Formats: sequence, structure tokens, C-alpha cells
Amino acid sequence: MFIAIVGIASTLVAIYSSESVFWITVYASAGLAATFAPVLIVSLYWDKLTNQGAVAGMFAGFITVVLWDTFVPDIYFIMTEALPAMLVSFIVIIVVSKLTEQPEIEQVRKELAQAKKVWKK
Repeated sequence: MFIAIVGIASTLVAIYSSESVFWITVYASAGLAATFAPVLIVSLYWDKLTNQGAVAGMFAGFITVVLWDTFVPDIYFIMTEALPAMLVSFIVIIVVSKLTEQPEIEQVRKELAQAKKVWKK
């Protein structure tokens, strides 16, 4: 039932929407990329990432996509919302992580060291 409802709803949006499905997909992809990609990349390469930094970066990326689309909508021929939103997200992640502390940082370092041993085998 749910799949049928979503299928019908997406067909109606595609038929009656003033925007093309392509640009709706680009907008959704920009939102997902700006929300999750910077946190994932930073978490893989920087062990000083804090929970607060990750959450703040996710919110900053999402909000930047929405604001960029609202206030600067006419530059699709140059870039989508993803690039500025990801840059803002990276900056917010690093700044907030530097201003906050991860209480279990030693435990995180031990787990990372164990994970490295497993992957080297």
C-alpha cells in the first residue's frame, strides 16, 4: 500500500509540478550531500571531531542549502547549493569541535587503534 501511495504521489508531483524532476532531484541530492558528507569525511580523517561538532555541521549544511536556494536561486548554471553548503558545514564542524570537548576521547582513540589493527589483517 505504501509503495503504491508513494508511486502515485510522485507521479502527480512529476506531472503537475512547475519544476522539472531533474531540478527537484538535484536539490534533494544537494541537501543530502551537505548534511552527511562533511561529517562522514571529517569523522574518517580527524579524531578530534566531537558530537556537538557533527550535529552543528549537519544542521549548518542543511540550513545553507535551504537558504542558498531561497536567496540565491538564479545561479544553477555555475553551481548547485551543495558546494557552498558543504564548505559551510566543514567550517562549522571544525570550529565547533575545537570549541567543545569529547568526554570519552581516550576511549575513541583506543577503538580507532583496534579498528586499524583489524583492517591491516
